[in-house]
Amino acid sequence: MVSLREYRALGPLWRMVRRTAFTELRHSYALLALAVLGLALLFVLPPALVPLGIAAAAVALPSGRFFGLAPGWALAFPLAGALYGGMTLDSGRRHLLGRRRAW
Repeated sequence: MVSLREYRALGPLWRMVRRTAFTELRHSYALLALAVLGLALLFVLPPALVPLGIAAAAVALPSGRFFGLAPGWALAFPLAGALYGGMTLDSGRRHLLGRRRAW
């Protein structure tokens, strides 16, 4: 696919998106807020959190050392925490649905 329009600066591209973006959201300010929030979560937040991820791994290094793990395992701790959080949420969901314990 090749675009017939050439945008050599941000201005023309900005105006092209501006013409239709809010219309595509059906002139809904709620959808606009959700769209902007979604874009921020997908594109702005991850790079901003990289330093925090590095700091979290650095904080996890002593724990890994305590358990005799290689330093690289500290990088897996955030994933392990996220998985455990998901499992805990699922436990709460099952409790809410009346499926309290299933071994």
